[in-house]
Amino acid sequence: MSGLFLKDLYTLKKYALWYVSVTAIFVAVAFFTGNNSFILGLAVLIPLSVLTATISTDKKDEWTEYALACGISPVSVAAEKAIFAACTFLLPALASAGVCAVNDGGFDVAAYLTALSFSADAVLVAIAVSLPVSYRFGTEKARLITGIAIAAALCGIIAGLSFIESSDMNAPLLILPPALFACTAALAVVLTSSIIKKQTT
Repeated sequence: MSGLFLKDLYTLKKYALWYVSVTAIFVAVAFFTGNNSFILGLAVLIPLSVLTATISTDKKDEWTEYALACGISPVSVAAEKAIFAACTFLLPALASAGVCAVNDGGFDVAAYLTALSFSADAVLVAIAVSLPVSYRFGTEKARLITGIAIAAALCGIIAGLSFIESSDMNAPLLILPPALFACTAALAVVLTSSIIKKQTT
């Protein structure tokens, strides 16, 4: 799978300037507005952008068909896309920790973990929806459908948390939603592998 990772890194090389520019803008806005959670929006934008960019490039180059002809399994192709996109969540998440520490004059662990949990939810929903939809209907439709899915999922979580006091936000409440969406993303990988197999046979 390391070879698949290297291929996608090479694909993203031509978008490097765009990612650097967007990251700088998000960090600057978060710093000057004092909105510590703003930068975590970047942690959702980048994985979704990475996922659609790599998939659309593969489709354009007909790379998936070539990979399967070389013996790479559909599950490996789908799983690599999901894992690769999820990994790009880490750098914005770390950057947001730095902004949080500077803006607050210290690092508020509870506030940061709460915001991080919401961002992880959004990222995992994006992967779970965009991955199979992109392979089935194309990346353009996937962007629209994924946006609706993210909004619906986060609205549901926020509605549920409205009945919970912020002081009661303990580890299970921060971990369980991302864990649930991670399982959903894993199921999406299986579904996507089936879609890839049907399209290439």
